[in-house]
Amino acid sequence: MKRCRSCGSISQIEGTDTCVRCSGTLVDVAPDDLVDGRYALLEEIGRGGVGTVFRARDVYLERSVAIKLIQHPSQFAQEGFRTEAIALARFHHD
Repeated sequence: MKRCRSCGSISQIEGTDTCVRCSGTLVDVAPDDLVDGRYALLEEIGRGGVGTVFRARDVYLERSVAIKLIQHPSQFAQEGFRTEAIALARFHHD
């Protein structure tokens, strides 16, 4: 599996180093580079008291997502995070 350095697209096409979407350069993505075996982190887009938010690529559904990684997980932080995740899951924006 490879990821485009330019647009973040994930490619599973063997034998190519060029992105079919933007002609950018493809680099190898190791399974350890994926969060939960599914999300390729592309860039940090925000940081706060609870965690850090990254622009990421869902390699299975081939779509852009935001991933929030909690810095210091606690029961309170996990409950708040779940409430926030439910609210944001209901939101859709192009």
